[in-house]
This record gives sequence, C-alpha cells and structure tokens, in this order.
Amino acid sequence: MKKHSIFLLVALCLGVCFVGVFITKHNQPSAEQNNFVPSRIISINPAATEIIFELGCDKKLIAISDFCNYPPETENIDKVGGVINPNFERISVLNPDFIIIQGKCEDITDFCNHKNIEYININLRNISEIYQGISELGSKLGCPAAAEKLCDKINNELETIKIKLSSTEKKKVFFSLYRTPGTLASITSVGPDTFLGELIEIAGGENIFSDIGQDYPVISKETIMKRQPDIIIEPYSHSAGENCDPNDALKDWSKLGKLDAVINKKLYVIDGDLVLKPGPRVGQAALKLARLIHPELFDE
Repeated sequence: MKKHSIFLLVALCLGVCFVGVFITKHNQPSAEQNNFVPSRIISINPAATEIIFELGCDKKLIAISDFCNYPPETENIDKVGGVINPNFERISVLNPDFIIIQGKCEDITDFCNHKNIEYININLRNISEIYQGISELGSKLGCPAAAEKLCDKINNELETIKIKLSSTEKKKVFFSLYRTPGTLASITSVGPDTFLGELIEIAGGENIFSDIGQDYPVISKETIMKRQPDIIIEPYSHSAGENCDPNDALKDWSKLGKLDAVINKKLYVIDGDLVLKPGPRVGQAALKLARLIHPELFDE
C-alpha cells in the first residue's frame, strides 16, 4: 500500500471533524430497515474501523480504506481506496450491505444511492461526539452493550488522567497540527471545540489558541511569537515512515527567533497515527500528551 504523508493523514483523519457528527442514510428507512443489522460492511472511516474492532464486530468488515491501519489485523482486510480515490469497481464486486463514510463524499453517497446500499456518515469532532458515534454504531451493528462498555472505558481513562493532573499548574501548549514540511508556512493548529483541543486540556495543558472560534485555524508566525508557548507538539505519520527527529523540527522553528519552547528545547513529536484519530484510543492519546506536557508526574 502506498505510504501516506502527515498532510494526507491530517486531511483524512481530521477532515471528518470539520462539520461535526451527523448520521445520514440514502433514504427514509422503513421499520424493517431500522431493524436491519448489516453483515457485509465497508468502512472508509479510519476511526470507525477502530470502533468496529473494539465492538467485536470486525468479522463483518469485508473491506476498509487504505488509511485504516489499526489494529494490526486491518492489514489482512481488503482495501478499496479512500474518500478521494474510492475503488467503485472493487466495492461493487464485494457487494456490501452497509458502508461507513466520513465528511463530504458525494461520489460515494451517489454510488450508494444508485446501488441502493445503506450508508452512514459519521464525523467525530470532539469527545462528546466520539461517544455519540460509538453509540450510533453499536446500535446499528446490534451491540449496544459493547458500545456502552467502550464509552465507559474511554471515560474512565480520561477521568484517571484528569484526577492525576488536577492540582498541577497548566503549561501553555501549541499543537502544530500541520505546516509545510521544512518550512514555517501554512501553520495550522487546533481550536477548543475539537477533540485535540480537549485532549490538551485533559493532559494538563493550556491550548494557546483556545480563544479562537475555528476548529483548525491557520496561524501566523507573529501570533505564535506573541503567545509564547511553553511547549510545541507536532504529529508525524509513523505509517508513512516520516522523520520523527525533534531536532529537525527544532531547526525549522528556530528560524522564527526567540521562542521560549525552542530555546528550552520543549518541542516534541508525537505519532499522528495515534493522536489524530478520534476513536477508541483517545485515552491513550491523552496519556501520551500528558507524559510530554508533565513528564515529572510519570514514571519512566
């Protein structure tokens, strides 16, 4: 499978978050359709694929997108492209009875309508909507108890981190979601109403752009200088084999001038394949962020 850059990882894992959660079917379901439990599922949504595995419904997956790379068992499942390059010929051959998509996918929804295939569009913008998405999938797949158990597990993981950091002074964090590789152009961060913004706060950080009313704002270098973060965190794509050396990132950011996080070498890289997916592993992502922001509170 072709390796993917952090740009594509951000676009395909977080592009789903720009418009919130909504569930759409190709027609008004009848009572019979409402009771229908799919058995031949194609998931074009990486987070939804992880949820399906956690719910114990992975045997129903007949194909997934090229970007569905976790858990490791996904390696053995047929791939049918993704949001921007769906392989409709292969999808037709596989004869699915249910397709899970993300974001604006007019080509795929038109295909589903034409083929009379039921589909669900599930977008996971923040933690509350992650719980909602898990519940929606659990209900549709006939495993609501497993969905409730998964939501409780995630909530317990996040609450444990909150309690551990409850008396800790927050550190100012700049999450550099994306920038043009090797430069400080097109710098993008995260707003307060995104799951990433929420995870920063849970992990004992203060998102320096928590006052911006956009989910994923493009940020000027001057604004970053004014807000002087204590810590900079950048994701990289482990699955794409991208460079994860923080020293290289430090070299890029040192071009900006006197930035406290750079001077103090408080710039960290984090696996985007973990932290950028709004699914069952958000508790693990929060813990990873907490260890970067407050390493003094965690055992080595």
